[in-house]
Amino acid sequence: MLRRKKNNYIIYPEYFDKDISRKQGRRIPLDIATDDISLKKVEYACKSLKYDFTLQKDKSYPNRWFENKGRVLIKIDKNNKIPKQSIIREIAGITRKLISSKKTKKVDKAVKSDYNKKSTHSRKKASYKTQKSKKTAKAVKSDTKKKTNKKSRKKKSDKK
Repeated sequence: MLRRKKNNYIIYPEYFDKDISRKQGRRIPLDIATDDISLKKVEYACKSLKYDFTLQKDKSYPNRWFENKGRVLIKIDKNNKIPKQSIIREIAGITRKLISSKKTKKVDKAVKSDYNKKSTHSRKKASYKTQKSKKTAKAVKSDTKKKTNKKSRKKKSDKK
């Protein structure tokens, strides 16, 4: 029987997918896992951690053989062997930060621009509405005064 040389760790993107259960192959807790994971994001994390790795795009996770997401082979240093689980957690932390930072940057820009547009516009509208409501309130008061004055005049004139 041939044995495979164990000089690298195999890491699949399914390890980090939030939609997959532990039974189906997720290797990290849900609070660290991400919704939208791809081989490119795992590759970016490996580059930022400065691991020596190779990509295999045509491979698939055995439990999900119908999805070809690929895998990453991280070469193991025999002198300084790091456990696979700690490498997976480091990659998960970086992919999580990568996804959250992109979303927050986009959201922050959108919110700021919307706030600036809406705030000045809504302030103008609000001030216009308050002015309009004050005018209408004054108009209603003056109309009621005029009506009461007319009625009282008519009553006085009828009495005479």
